[in-house]
Amino acid sequence: MLITDRLLSLPQMFGCRAEDLAELYRLLLEAADYVEVDAIALAKIWDAVVLERTVLRLPYGGHMEDYPGFHHYVCPFFKLSNSPALLVEIPLDDLRWEQLRPYRGKERCLRIVGLNGLLFRDWRGGFASLLDLGNVELSPHNGRCCATAIAVEWIKAGGERVVASFMGCGGGAPLEEALMAAHLGGLGVRPGALAALPALKAVFQRALGRRIPSHKPILGDAIFEVESGIHVDGIMKNPENYEPFPPELLGAARSIRIGKHSGEAAIKVKLAEYGIPFDSAQIGPLIRKIGETSIRLGRGLADPEFVELAETFACGAW
Repeated sequence: MLITDRLLSLPQMFGCRAEDLAELYRLLLEAADYVEVDAIALAKIWDAVVLERTVLRLPYGGHMEDYPGFHHYVCPFFKLSNSPALLVEIPLDDLRWEQLRPYRGKERCLRIVGLNGLLFRDWRGGFASLLDLGNVELSPHNGRCCATAIAVEWIKAGGERVVASFMGCGGGAPLEEALMAAHLGGLGVRPGALAALPALKAVFQRALGRRIPSHKPILGDAIFEVESGIHVDGIMKNPENYEPFPPELLGAARSIRIGKHSGEAAIKVKLAEYGIPFDSAQIGPLIRKIGETSIRLGRGLADPEFVELAETFACGAW
């Protein structure tokens, strides 16, 4: 499987500082096989560019001859060149495969963009038609929240190249989701690709000046927080009951959040975590007090709040 990330060719990155773009580029090279950039990003990170692992997006009227040495060039105006280094970008959403017949047997590589609803149709037949064209890479759009699934199924069907974008920017398959799905599915990813994702997240947030949602799949800060008692009990017995992958895979850690839904299992785990001695007869009253406090605050308890409440109970002050 070969993945190209196109984050640095998207308009939302135009205003980012050169040093942030250069760091994003370096980390994307660790996570993906190729990184796509446009002329604006290229001018800011030129000294860091690895030509043989970079895809250059040319504007209408751009000329490959002005930028020699790149791995591939992608341009919507496909008649500019017959070079095998040119990626012909073809939007395709309505599954009219006959549109692609003129490209069969050509030397140029094809990038198929779109396919929003592919999984709702004969996607196996669609993939077979695409594979019959020869050198094709797939850039699925995420309009129906299926882009990651389409990308992974494409690889499983025999496709070799997919296009993604970190955090799903630009409406594509999120790079982090595609990498994790490929890893868990045994499809193979670059050594060190998953390890680069936390650092990518940090630089991405700094570059754009915003935080990603806490429950964003793969890299959200809260995806390994657990509050419900039955979930905690299940996770402590077998993490695979509730977790699609171990948090350690991305340098994260499981966090038990105490709140109004927490039961005996969660409370005991948290008490043991902080070494708080407790009489089992006090667990029930403590659970009730935690529930009352959480409802009053309108949220779960932060760890220091839980510790203070538990120690107060342990001392018999209630």
